[in-house]
Amino acid sequence: MNKKTAELRCVGFSGEWKSNRLEEVFDIRVGNNSLSRENLSTKDGEVSNIHYGDILVKYGSIVDISNTSNTIPLIKNSKTLDFRRVLLKNGDIVFADASEDEMCGKMIEIYNPENSPVVAGLHTIAYSTTQYFAHFFWVII
Repeated sequence: MNKKTAELRCVGFSGEWKSNRLEEVFDIRVGNNSLSRENLSTKDGEVSNIHYGDILVKYGSIVDISNTSNTIPLIKNSKTLDFRRVLLKNGDIVFADASEDEMCGKMIEIYNPENSPVVAGLHTIAYSTTQYFAHFFWVII
């Protein structure tokens, strides 16, 4: 049997690590939208929209929503209340589900969305954590 252990472990951890299926730690029922770029704006709206093209070429592994240098586009004429059921929260991850190259499946982790409402947009799959994980736990190197 092939044991799941590592030579170098964090203090307080020993033995084999546990494997979980994605649906055991994430809930896919977050939802997304199919808004194209023509429905987005840099000035008009309350809700930011994570577009798959931006995941592929613009963002690193972590997207700090409160960092204005990310310049996440807004949904034109959007009101936060209208999107309350699909707003992303801290630690959620969003995958790009389309690409013209090997970048399909690239994911980002959402950080600091509390004061800047954000949703998953066109050609994305959003997963919400069902357990607590340390910030930046999902960073893929």
